[in-house]
Amino acid sequence: MLPFEFDQQKLRESMLSKGIEILTERGKESKI
Repeated sequence: MLPFEFDQQKLRESMLSKGIEILTERGKESKI
């Protein structure tokens, strides 16, 4: 695996985790 590909994978994973965090926070807000 090339370093660039590895960075892309890390970026995707961090973006996914951030998106999930935002979604869960929105879900909590809408439940209140």
